[in-house]
Amino acid sequence: VIGKVSNIARHAAWIALIILLVIAVAGLLLQERRASSAADTDLHVSFSMPAGSYDAQFSLSLQTPNPQAQIYYTLDGRMPDPQNSPLYDEPLTLVADLPQVVVVRAVAALPDRSVGPAASASYMMGLDSTLPLLSIIADPDDLWSEEDGIYTNHDERGREWERAVDLTFVEGDGEMGFHSGGGLRIHGEWTRWFSDKKSLRLYFRDEYGARKLEYPLFGQEGQVAFDHLYLHNSDQDLLLFRNQLTERLFSQMGGFAVRGRPLLLLLNGEPWGIYNIRERIDERFLEQTYGVPSAAVSDTPNIPGRQSEEQRANDLVHWENVMAFVQENDLTDPDNYAYVQTQVDLDNFIDYYLLQMYIANTDWPHHNMHQFRPRTPAGRWEWIVWDNDLAFERVDRQMVDHVLTVEHPLGERMEIFLNKLLANPEFFNRFLIRAADLLNTTLSPANVTAEVEHSVAELSADIPFEQARWNVPQEWEEVADGMRAFAAERPDIMRQH
Repeated sequence: VIGKVSNIARHAAWIALIILLVIAVAGLLLQERRASSAADTDLHVSFSMPAGSYDAQFSLSLQTPNPQAQIYYTLDGRMPDPQNSPLYDEPLTLVADLPQVVVVRAVAALPDRSVGPAASASYMMGLDSTLPLLSIIADPDDLWSEEDGIYTNHDERGREWERAVDLTFVEGDGEMGFHSGGGLRIHGEWTRWFSDKKSLRLYFRDEYGARKLEYPLFGQEGQVAFDHLYLHNSDQDLLLFRNQLTERLFSQMGGFAVRGRPLLLLLNGEPWGIYNIRERIDERFLEQTYGVPSAAVSDTPNIPGRQSEEQRANDLVHWENVMAFVQENDLTDPDNYAYVQTQVDLDNFIDYYLLQMYIANTDWPHHNMHQFRPRTPAGRWEWIVWDNDLAFERVDRQMVDHVLTVEHPLGERMEIFLNKLLANPEFFNRFLIRAADLLNTTLSPANVTAEVEHSVAELSADIPFEQARWNVPQEWEEVADGMRAFAAERPDIMRQH
């Protein structure tokens, strides 16, 4: 018994020693973490003036709380490097009499080469712009290097090709909107390869400072917290507002549309042209803006590559079943027609098709066909307008033939869908009556012209920035006149078709 007690005592002593060692190591790690955190705090850099828009000259001071640290800075977007960047030794003078955008990045460093986190800020000095401003600060190597630059390697995709940036947004009246970290990627298909003015994506994550961008970018209604936004280049749209016009018209019709607004983009201080910042079509957008709690979202189901493997295996099975039913059954039969109405919102479908026909969108329906279905037993397929750069171009474009005959191998199934629906007399009358209503109201010359004038007034003062950077005709106002003519003439031409 005495031996057993002695063994237990020895084991207990060893256990106690191990516990003490674990506590000691944990304490050291905690102290190291606190020391690291304190060092980061001691080595942070602050600016005497916040990022934003200014009309008068001022001196910008850079400070760090650590008296042993020195500050290094850059003015070209590059991350400061104590080995190569200028040493800060006096305030920087920012002038406003010569319009410019000054992008400042700074770090504090100790003699032992410890470097604190980078601080960044954009200053729009005397910039003569009426549009909102979005300044992006990005390390030039992240954009242009042969190995890692996202602009240089424009066809690369995914998280691996996302780069950290600093973002400053200023409203059109000069009021500060937000200053945030973010991630930047290249967006688009055709424009990735053939456009120097590329579309972009913005991401918001914890690693950049905040999980979401919380700012009412499009107003207080709908989505006000974003983890993903698009910067659409409107590259094929010399007017720069065809998408916004289409979205506003569909919203007036009671349809689904993302919200967007034009802005002047600034990249490392250089005006980069007029972009359209837009929401992303996803489940969060549908829930926050339209109250759809859970939905299957699809981008052109006829193109398998646009759908994930999970989508094809689950959500799109429903759509495939709907299409199989339409192809195999006579929709003049009242029961079959009634069944299709339980699977597809035909009011939305009709409005969507009539709008696309009115705007003469030739990059559709074989492409840019966005649709969704609520994941409920009674959920029906609905359509959302998206990517209408090739619309409003030919006022005499015959879109009835375009949607009823096979013009593209990927558009064949939608052609069958509409033809079989139009074979039903009830749908045929429903389609024509709605066309007459819309051509007299939302799509009337008076309403569309008013929307055109709204966009022209919004963009005209900033068109010189676009013309100076990209290939936009100097006769932009004449291009706008073409849109005015389209608004005036298209309804009668569409009636004839």
